[in-house]
Amino acid sequence: MRISRLLIVCGLMIAIMGCATAKPVAIRAGEPCFHCRKPISQPELAAQIIDHSQRSYQFSSVTCLVDYLKSHPGDPIKAMYATDYGRHKAVLVDEARFVAFKPNPQRRGIEYAAFLSGDAARAFAETHKSAVLTWGEVYAGGAAHATH
Repeated sequence: MRISRLLIVCGLMIAIMGCATAKPVAIRAGEPCFHCRKPISQPELAAQIIDHSQRSYQFSSVTCLVDYLKSHPGDPIKAMYATDYGRHKAVLVDEARFVAFKPNPQRRGIEYAAFLSGDAARAFAETHKSAVLTWGEVYAGGAAHATH
């Protein structure tokens, strides 16, 4: 009887630990992007995936994350984070608002700034003549219609 209770308690603990929130790691400049392998130069634009083994895979930008996801459908993912552009802290992509913008006018390409705060996202979008997007819109290719 005692052994069966112990096994039940251990099983419940394992189940609870398996459902725990995947914790993001700090992304530093110079670390390689998991997708393009280039060094991460702007950690405030970076993103990451946490897999079911709690390993973090870091991406130089939300754009690199989207490119990776589209080229690897079905990869097991526990959580996805983007870096909040203003606070420099990880935020779940489903909770973030995104603004497409050109961080470097001399280069081609759009990047996404992520924000947990809707007010911060709207202010940034207004400054950059852009729109506030959801994760679903970003994944679907929102940059094409987000900037004016």
